[in-house]
Amino acid sequence: MIPGVYKVTFNGPEVGSGVVIVRGTTFAGGDGYFYYSGVFNGHVGEMQATFEVKRHTPGTASVFGHDSLSLTLQGMAGKEEFFLEGPGRAFTITGKRLESSIFDDREKAAALVSIEESSRAAA
Repeated sequence: MIPGVYKVTFNGPEVGSGVVIVRGTTFAGGDGYFYYSGVFNGHVGEMQATFEVKRHTPGTASVFGHDSLSLTLQGMAGKEEFFLEGPGRAFTITGKRLESSIFDDREKAAALVSIEESSRAAA
């Protein structure tokens, strides 16, 4: 996958969407109620993603059924999109790249690393 900002859509018993930033083989992002971060392998073709989801604000139900969890999912990736599927097809996650210009500015990239490190330290 090409580094950049991706819109993610969750479909299952509940539906939702958010944004993730892909950088190398890592990603981090969130929505109005949850934040998520993890790693993936496979840039084009089959992929596997391992990530954590944690609630930061009370409210809507999680598409995963839990407020905090770790998942490893299988799926497919193209250059600018990906598709992941939950066990037994209970839910799907799709992602589509919105832009990559966020990585054109070294200061922005350094700020993202700082935010990512702060999120991990707070967890």
